[in-house]
Amino acid sequence: MLGPKSLERDREKYDWKALHGRLPETLRGQHSMSATSFDWPPRTPEQVEGFEASMAAGLGPILETFRAHAGTLWPSESRLLDVGGGDGTLAEALLRQPPSLAVDVYNLPATEALVARTRERAGLSDKRLGFVGGDFLKEPLPTGYDALSFVRVLHDWPAEVARSLMQAAFAALPSGGRVLICEEFRTPERLAAQFFWSYFLIGVDTCVSRLREVEFYLEALTAAGFTHAHVLPGPFELVVATKP
Repeated sequence: MLGPKSLERDREKYDWKALHGRLPETLRGQHSMSATSFDWPPRTPEQVEGFEASMAAGLGPILETFRAHAGTLWPSESRLLDVGGGDGTLAEALLRQPPSLAVDVYNLPATEALVARTRERAGLSDKRLGFVGGDFLKEPLPTGYDALSFVRVLHDWPAEVARSLMQAAFAALPSGGRVLICEEFRTPERLAAQFFWSYFLIGVDTCVSRLREVEFYLEALTAAGFTHAHVLPGPFELVVATKP
């Protein structure tokens, strides 16, 4: 919270003062900070880098959950596709534990240089931390992986899109492959904070984030054909399901 790379200090880069005293207009979508400060989706390389850095700064609770279950998540010689994997920060952190794991980040082509920078800083080869450019809204998910992860991705999309992505994961995975979903699932304790931020973000940049109950994902995965859908505990719960 207080370090030089903390989430809150990262957010100080944006022009929040432009919103001061204008909350009603902001919530109605009538006023926002300028597109040069923050635009959605990000339009420039600088905005892309800033957005991915902001996402990486909030990975702490997610990494804690993945580390707690690392012993059961990754069988030997596993290949993971991290769908919408940002600048590769999550992938790089996952590679610190099981030496036989390899991760490819699947993200928009504009983020390739950011993943390359993360790889270089970590001293990893592109065989362990790779990149696949693409757009999951326009094309099938890549194949050839033992597991696919959606980390803070599905809640950004309407329910029908989230379901279609889970179906796309089923189509891409081999028999025995697993899908991993980690994000904030809706609980009474989380709902109040999310209610404010959802409306606030709509006013600022038209970005919509939806907290859903974990049962939505369990039911959607089962409907897509996955089996053994279950929840692993942690600061952010982790949903795991297997393709039969």
